[in-house]
Amino acid sequence: MDLRGRPQSGETIYGKIKRLALRARSGVGNPHFIDPLTGLPALMANPPTVTTTAGQFANNAAVVAAGYSHLEQALKNGGVNSVYYCTGGWPRFNATVYLVLPSGTTWSTGAGNAGSNPPLQALAPRIKFVTDSQKFVLGVTGTFRLIVNGRYVSLAPYAASGTVPAYTLVDFTAVGGRQMRQVEIEMITATSFYGVWVGPAETIWAPASGDNLRWIQNGDSLTQSAGNLPGGPGDGYSEIMADHLGVSDYRAAGIGGVGYYANNGGVNYRMQEHMFDLLNYNPDVISLAGGVNDATFGFPLAQPGLASCIAQARAYSASMPIFVTGILASVNDATALAWEIAQAAYVASLNDPNLFFIPITTDANGPWITGAGNSAAPAGNGNRDVYYDSGGPHPPTIGHQYLGLRYAPGVLAAIAGKA
Repeated sequence: MDLRGRPQSGETIYGKIKRLALRARSGVGNPHFIDPLTGLPALMANPPTVTTTAGQFANNAAVVAAGYSHLEQALKNGGVNSVYYCTGGWPRFNATVYLVLPSGTTWSTGAGNAGSNPPLQALAPRIKFVTDSQKFVLGVTGTFRLIVNGRYVSLAPYAASGTVPAYTLVDFTAVGGRQMRQVEIEMITATSFYGVWVGPAETIWAPASGDNLRWIQNGDSLTQSAGNLPGGPGDGYSEIMADHLGVSDYRAAGIGGVGYYANNGGVNYRMQEHMFDLLNYNPDVISLAGGVNDATFGFPLAQPGLASCIAQARAYSASMPIFVTGILASVNDATALAWEIAQAAYVASLNDPNLFFIPITTDANGPWITGAGNSAAPAGNGNRDVYYDSGGPHPPTIGHQYLGLRYAPGVLAAIAGKA
């Protein structure tokens, strides 16, 4: 089980990022650690039996009657039960008792995400807990994936059906029985969480918190994990980046069609207009990943929006690390290349020692994306033939994986000189 070590004495935020990344690079606690035999995330070697059959339990009383009499409900004392470490979004309860974790507010209702019914979206939040249970029942309605001790049980999502909440039985009887395990429920978009039932002599508690790190990214549809991802948005490039850096609480506040200037034809917030999705929730680190939708307008129109994002972050914290990424486009796209060159110069001109630029088309180690093709219409002149789908600027699973594996070392390169 991944029992993370305590912070070192006098450790800076940069020391913490580097230490957690070193641990994740070894595979510990990194669900997206790549299996060299498959090229995909390594799966749990001895997975439990997971049963989502509708009708296995008719209601909560039937779960208790089957021997799972200890319920840790998501809602406790008017808030989230402290045995659960909720990541990937801020807690909200639907129908009073069903926990959801949205991470982005898509457009204004006049009250932002503090309103009574704002237009929110969730992507791939994770609910984490430790248990010594041999068999337990999840109350999860919707699709989800399971991570145990830092490994996916399956890359394909589960979809429990039947009653609300829907019931899923997770059984380790044949693969080690009763022992301590860290379990993560990776919920997909609108999925909700009711709680977990274990036996009367079994326990659920929260993971150790010493190495918790909250990283929130503001961005566009790429941050939103748009693309052909059969496993769900948890396989988005920025989620992969976060896993490879060992970030315990990564939140993707991405909205499709927007940037620092673009606003999806007037229907969505620009990035600077929903910075509250980041700053209202006490981030340790933020990243700003826009530009794809702004490039055709030119950087001068986008610069005020980027400046506003940075200024709002600095009003929140004078020293918090802020990462600004280049544009996720091909180096062969002259408009995108010019946009990133201008953006990099602007970020450098601010002379902020805790503001970092992560180059993409201008990366000294080689541009991340090359060529002009896509998987449906290969041009034979670069990796875009493989890493992008036919539907525009959105990658399939392999493309998101590739971008995430470029992004994580890009972060570490940017802070290499920091103690």
